[in-house]
Amino acid sequence: MTNCSGVELSQKELMERLQEPFAPEDIEWRVQRSMMVIGKPKAIVLGYVTARAIQQRLDDVVGPLHWKNSYSTWRENGVLCGIAIKYQGEWIEKFDGADETNVESTKGGFSASFKRTAAAGFGIGRYLYKLEESWVEINESKKTPNDQYFNAKVKNGNQDTWIKGYWTPPTLPDWALPKGYSTGTQTAKESNQEKNQSKQQQQTGQNRTQSSNREPKKLTRDDMLKTIKDHEKNLGLPDKLRFPLFLKANPGSGTSKISNATEEELKRYFWAIHPVSLVVTFGKNYGLSMDELLYYCQIVKPEEKISELFNLFLKLTREDVQNILNLIRGDKQEQTA
Repeated sequence: MTNCSGVELSQKELMERLQEPFAPEDIEWRVQRSMMVIGKPKAIVLGYVTARAIQQRLDDVVGPLHWKNSYSTWRENGVLCGIAIKYQGEWIEKFDGADETNVESTKGGFSASFKRTAAAGFGIGRYLYKLEESWVEINESKKTPNDQYFNAKVKNGNQDTWIKGYWTPPTLPDWALPKGYSTGTQTAKESNQEKNQSKQQQQTGQNRTQSSNREPKKLTRDDMLKTIKDHEKNLGLPDKLRFPLFLKANPGSGTSKISNATEEELKRYFWAIHPVSLVVTFGKNYGLSMDELLYYCQIVKPEEKISELFNLFLKLTREDVQNILNLIRGDKQEQTA
């Protein structure tokens, strides 16, 4: 077939053009879930290509007169979308569907089903499925001009807390960018003010991409003890297990109470419980039972016998934590796909 410029395209060239990554401004980020992590509100966000960008991609690659779409109802609240592309004189049509959305249900259902058909049928934007969920901090005020408003309930243990604030959209990795873009140039439209703000954040240790796995900076002794207590509470650690676990992290310690421990001993204890606490927090927010959570942990740590939470302490690395979270997320996405 020929593209809109009259250039003949092979099937391979056509699909490559359709499946090229989109510019960052064509990606919208949505909050999937939010929670309190060590007393601070955070959210998990995923990137999606906009329907308008997909329409423009089809116009640019095959021409506006060589593609069309159609919609029909599916069961009670479903919308079925068909996208057809004219190739070598024949119309090739693919279908997929989605439920109506809670906000602007009809429009939302059309848009969602259109994007699903584009990705599932022709691979347009399908690469975004490989993006990992990104953690973002909810701040009281804007950090960059691109920050998005947040106003929702945040899960805090068994309760919900209403939080208002702003979050900074993540930076796309190089493999998810078009040719000519890179992690350093994808914000080509950002102002000098935004660049200066980013530099200032890095200088003050407030880099927006700081990982929740990273060790807290400049914590006072009281802050460290409070953080440890928050983790112990999140884990449901009984008093009879706390000190034995502390000693396991600090063999040979002469300390008789955790509150009397040295700074180094507190750090070692923190890193004994912190990875497990992160996994437990994620499990809670996905609604997993303890048995289900331990099942995922066992997959990642096949060399260990994991029958209870206590088996995980001093065993999980940061890479293990990320692998566990990826497994959980992947299964949940398949269930809702």
